[in-house]
Amino acid sequence: MTAAMSPLVALLAGQEQPNRTDTRIMDTTRDLLIEHHAEITVDQVAEQSGVSRATIFRRFGNKEALIERTIRRELRLGVEQTFQSMAAKSTAKARAIEFISRAFELAVEHPVLRNQFAHSASDLTRLGSSGTPSMLDTTRQAFADVLQLAVSESGQTPILSPAIAADVLIHTIGGYALVPTANPRGDQSLTFRRMIEDLVEQLLIGH
Repeated sequence: MTAAMSPLVALLAGQEQPNRTDTRIMDTTRDLLIEHHAEITVDQVAEQSGVSRATIFRRFGNKEALIERTIRRELRLGVEQTFQSMAAKSTAKARAIEFISRAFELAVEHPVLRNQFAHSASDLTRLGSSGTPSMLDTTRQAFADVLQLAVSESGQTPILSPAIAADVLIHTIGGYALVPTANPRGDQSLTFRRMIEDLVEQLLIGH
């Protein structure tokens, strides 16, 4: 199961070799992004982290790269936490539901991502679409992979291919994330999880 998501983790990790200095810088950047959205400066990061501007520029290059690496780290940590929650599930179907539901929660409830979607959606979209393969393409493939495992386990011929179902889910999650008034909270998150359960159930019914 983790093999389905390992390309996503590898993509998010990139060439990163974390050390205590980088961690302190990115922790500070994360906190500032939550408080000030994308309107932060390297001077603020330096002052609050206790790391010099020169070191920040040497380690990250510029503010945009610092923000990008911080977001990628938060995404990677979220995916790694999803590994742990999926490990407790006994079937491929349950693991698919857990993975997709967790991805939804990460996109719309993580404070950094929520603020970026609300205030800098174009930058976040660019980040997700850049590279070959892109983060969005890799996530879509991970969705398709976990759904395919569930289909294989069921032995049914699905009414909707895992690839198409994955594409629908990506756009659904993106829509919730991009429209703040539609962002589910509390009971609505449970509602979305039930919707995912229903979708997977329908996918596995076969024809």
